[in-house]
Amino acid sequence: MGKDNLATVAGEFIESFSNILEHQDLTHFSNTLRSVITGSVQSGPRPPIQHPAMQHLQSMSPAITNSAMQNAAQTLDWGQLYEGGGIDPALAEGMFAAQAVGTYGVYPGESVAAGLFLLAPGVHYPLHTHAAREVYHCLAGEVEITHRLNEAPVTLCKDQSSETPSGRLHALQTGANPVLLAYIWTGEISAPTWWWEQQKNGEWHRTAWRRLPGESWKPERREPVDAAAFDNAML
Repeated sequence: MGKDNLATVAGEFIESFSNILEHQDLTHFSNTLRSVITGSVQSGPRPPIQHPAMQHLQSMSPAITNSAMQNAAQTLDWGQLYEGGGIDPALAEGMFAAQAVGTYGVYPGESVAAGLFLLAPGVHYPLHTHAAREVYHCLAGEVEITHRLNEAPVTLCKDQSSETPSGRLHALQTGANPVLLAYIWTGEISAPTWWWEQQKNGEWHRTAWRRLPGESWKPERREPVDAAAFDNAML
């Protein structure tokens, strides 16, 4: 597979996802994605990742009825999101992303990132926040999304979308089957993602994770959650 084919597939993904977002009345995201300049290729193609989780793409293939999304799942460069010690193995080995546009995508984007997000069965992505606004659109399978603290999770099924505002606390949980999502971030896409964890004394601490182009997300620092950050995460 060459750059021309990769560029075509990424461009078709951008066009198709823009239409989906518009149909779901998510016009901020559809307009932002349509503003992407699909000129020269920034990244790829790279050698295919060798990981057992990639087999889930084959098992979900019949459920992906959108041809542009189907081609993107098979063609875009996939990468493991989290690696290293101190992470739940099911989480580290169960989350992968392929980016059509963004800091490491086929096409460059400084304030927009969009692509595909694969979650294996039994993955719990813990409570976290990020500065970027986010939309998930389910292409196959289903995933539970929890917003804020102590709210009942909502199940996101095929052809449904979920929006998470900037800074809002949320978590993801898959069941017995894998899930494939199309995602888009807008705004401060290079800002860290903060993982939240409640301490035994009831206080909340958060750990900043940041991703550099070509690398997995890595922890940077840990700090208590102050009142302002807590209040913003509940909005």
